[in-house]
Amino acid sequence: MISKTKLNQLRGYSRKKIREQTRRLWVEGWRFLEEACKASISLEVVLLTEGMEETGSFRKELWGVICARAGEVLRVTESEMKKITDNVTPPGIAALVRWAPERLDVFLEKVGVEDQKLIVAVDRISEPGNLGTIIRTCDWFGVDGLLISSGSVEATNPKVVRSTMGSLFHLPLFVGVDLGKTIQVLKESGYTGYGAALGGKHTLYEMRWEKKSLVVIGSEAWGIEPGILAELEGVQIPGYGQAESLNAGVATGILLSSIRRG
Repeated sequence: MISKTKLNQLRGYSRKKIREQTRRLWVEGWRFLEEACKASISLEVVLLTEGMEETGSFRKELWGVICARAGEVLRVTESEMKKITDNVTPPGIAALVRWAPERLDVFLEKVGVEDQKLIVAVDRISEPGNLGTIIRTCDWFGVDGLLISSGSVEATNPKVVRSTMGSLFHLPLFVGVDLGKTIQVLKESGYTGYGAALGGKHTLYEMRWEKKSLVVIGSEAWGIEPGILAELEGVQIPGYGQAESLNAGVATGILLSSIRRG
């Protein structure tokens, strides 16, 4: 049982303002904590639901690793876990970690002098599940950096974090990005920009991707902002059914698979 004061303190990190000020967020589940440990992320506070050790899902060996990295370990009730992590069905283990996006200027300087890089940018992605899926997909395909535009959902939104399944710790992320200016910088460094668009000039199957590529994904509702799309090579994924549009996360996977095939 934890004190009311401690409970309220820990609950605060589920609020966007507090996350941004402190650069801390909650991660949940054994798999996510395992990925955090692999990435050498500091676990400031670890919460374990009472009775978890007696369940079949308890991972004794990993628990030892987690405890060794944890600054503080607290046993909580399921009700307290729900209040702290703001998850209706918490997995029984969670950790408060420090995480911050990387510096864009340092990244742009680095990739500008390298021969082959693959960068993805998202424009006004507002659905947390979509952004989380895109982060996870970019991790799967070994993307070198993900640019998240201003106007997109917060990368540390709990729903985004949960849907990344730990990929949040593997991929260089940059938030609040001015895509117009950044695209110009990348083009000056030899990058070719591609934009996913229903009316794109090129179809996916005729593309020959450049070694230094920037792929921009827009929201399902609005697509890529017209001024930004005008600076890119429009690429469409041919559709054969009646669906009005393709999920942004799915579209990202299709495009990255094509690029990795060459």
